[in-house]
Amino acid sequence: MKTLLATALLVLCVISSEAAYTEFYCDFTNGDNLNSGSTTNAAATISYTSKVVASGWDSTTGIFTVATGNPASAGIPLNEWASVYVTAGATIATFIARITATNGTTITVSLTAKSGTAPATDSLGATTIRVGGVWKGPNGTVNFPFNFVTATQTNLNSGVAQGLAPRVNLKATATYSVTANIFSSKAGPIVWQGMTAWGIPGDLGKATIDCPTVGASVSLLSSSGANNDYRDLILSNSGATSGTSDGITCNGNEVTFTRCVVHDVRRSGFVLSGSSVTLVECETYFCNGSNTSNKGGFEIVANSTYLWRCIAHDAIGNVNSGFQIQAAAALVGCVADTCGQHGYNVVSAAGTVLSNCDAYNNVGSGIDLSASSATPIVVENCNLLKNGAWGINSSGSAIRNGLITNCGFGSGIQTNTLGNINLTVMGAILITGTVSYPTDVTPWVDPANGDFRINLPQAQAVGRGAFTQTQASYTGAIAYPDVGAGQHRPAVLSYPFSN
Repeated sequence: MKTLLATALLVLCVISSEAAYTEFYCDFTNGDNLNSGSTTNAAATISYTSKVVASGWDSTTGIFTVATGNPASAGIPLNEWASVYVTAGATIATFIARITATNGTTITVSLTAKSGTAPATDSLGATTIRVGGVWKGPNGTVNFPFNFVTATQTNLNSGVAQGLAPRVNLKATATYSVTANIFSSKAGPIVWQGMTAWGIPGDLGKATIDCPTVGASVSLLSSSGANNDYRDLILSNSGATSGTSDGITCNGNEVTFTRCVVHDVRRSGFVLSGSSVTLVECETYFCNGSNTSNKGGFEIVANSTYLWRCIAHDAIGNVNSGFQIQAAAALVGCVADTCGQHGYNVVSAAGTVLSNCDAYNNVGSGIDLSASSATPIVVENCNLLKNGAWGINSSGSAIRNGLITNCGFGSGIQTNTLGNINLTVMGAILITGTVSYPTDVTPWVDPANGDFRINLPQAQAVGRGAFTQTQASYTGAIAYPDVGAGQHRPAVLSYPFSN
């Protein structure tokens, strides 16, 4: 038993260990976008002007000859980063590269481990090099360092031939105030992540990118580059009075959003139109302020979209659904709470899976199959309570197939107004097993305040978890999940969970 517990703890530690990256930093209050972004100090560690000599800066070799000073004695470490730019009128870095060598008169930077385009060769002393220093990050109409950092901005690492992927850490002590759309089109792998404390990248602190609420809206973030990861970011407040812009639009492929939040925007919080986009533990609220049809918290447009433990709530407006599902998608452990239309509006005819999801207190149905064409659907171990129409409805057509199994429904003041499942429009869907909760109670701790932890015995460990096993030597595999998103924690469980 001790060996088993030790093994479990080891596995948890391995899962929760932090990956290694080439780290860069933004600080809205103290940073400067002409720095190299590679250190947390506000100013660059050191800077030089190029010497007035033939090829004082040589764009073909990456050699920068300094006008005065001695780089070799300045303590510049190899594998540090430098920003090289034309001095006159410069406000934003245009070329950042890893330092590969120094001597008494020169600094050499890589022409492959870099981002941006090297300035033209200079013999007039018109070029500057800055070593280190934190970036300011996006501000006003400035997009930087989004759409600048590339996957080639990597350090020297003997264990990874191509170097470690870059991670840009946005310090969360001040809001990044923007007035224009942030574009992020460079292909990764690149990580963009909030951070609270210097020296602890990945500490789960959330950085806020905010647009002034007055006037017309702007789209806050447009992500078109493949293989980007966005983590621990809040995007908010765009267009309090007018406009029809979305919060985050993603048409890049293989993109992941983890613990990202969008709130107070004019249309959908997330618009997911890239292939193989994954969202983990993301949140939307007060989205679609314009009350535009077919918009809401999460708008799924492209196939192969996956959402894990995402929550959409307080989407006010009579055409506002928490999850607007227009393409093939799988949603696991998601919550739709207090939305003006449906919790989950399934427009897709390509197939949708809803597993261990919750729909509570939505004005329309908890789940509505609104596609006018044939639609396959799997709904398993979901809770649907206190919705203003049906728990599960099919308003678009009765040409349906798939499975609805082991879902939980309330009674008394927690009933769905029109009923649990509209059986007359479910077509060929196989409906098996329902869980009925006691009068006037929910299976959750405090859903009115967003606490969807399962605390009702009738919902605990009674979810469907069957496997099909027909080979003679294969027997007995079965899972015992709760019904709903917030799985309960047994009292005897003592080992730690990973964040």
